[in-house]
Amino acid sequence: MKRSVLIIEDDLIVALALEDMLIEMGLEICDTVISEDDAVEAAIRHHPDIVVSDFHLKNGNGVSASLRIQSVMDVSVLFISGSRKEVEQRVPTAICIDKPFTLTSVERGLTAVLSACQARADPSVSGPHV
Repeated sequence: MKRSVLIIEDDLIVALALEDMLIEMGLEICDTVISEDDAVEAAIRHHPDIVVSDFHLKNGNGVSASLRIQSVMDVSVLFISGSRKEVEQRVPTAICIDKPFTLTSVERGLTAVLSACQARADPSVSGPHV
């Protein structure tokens, strides 16, 4: 079964590049949204395995969206942002890669997110909730 990903990104070109990369990695895109409120609604509707989010959005921000989503479901988040320091100040345990990103950096970020997913699923493994 493919893992599903919700993309939260308000730049169309970046969103399309992420979709292509994630599909190439064998993931399924359940939705791509551009605002905080749309992200929460899409997460509730699709129950993604992973959220990939930018920080700055047209309406709201990715950190607030992710925290709202995590308040209603267990989901790991990979932030891809040009505002890495802002993300890490708000969520010190965040897994975040910088823009501009490469296929390799996205793969590394997703590996870290999936490791965090596995650690949460196995109580004998300790690790941060991201």
